[in-house]
Amino acid sequence: MKDIVRRVLALPDDTPVVLHETACADPGCPLLETVIAVFPEGRPARRWRLTRPRAALTRLMLAQTLATPAETDEPLRLDPPVKLAP
Repeated sequence: MKDIVRRVLALPDDTPVVLHETACADPGCPLLETVIAVFPEGRPARRWRLTRPRAALTRLMLAQTLATPAETDEPLRLDPPVKLAP
C-alpha cells in the first residue's frame, strides 16, 4: 500500500509514508479508520483519513482519497494533544 501511495503522489522512494489504523469511540464514527501520513523532506507532513480498516482499502479508494486536499499541513500527531485548564 505504501508503494501505491508513493506512485499516486509521485513521491521519491525514500519519502516516509505511514499507514496507521486507529479505533474511534465517538458515536457515528466507524469502528476502525485508516490514516495515511506522508512526511516529505523539507515540507510539512500531510494526512488523509479513510473511514475503513486498512484491509478493506482498494487501490481506487486510495487514489481517490489522495486526489483530495490533505486534511492538515501541520506536523502529524498520532496522540491527541493534552488540553490544559486555563
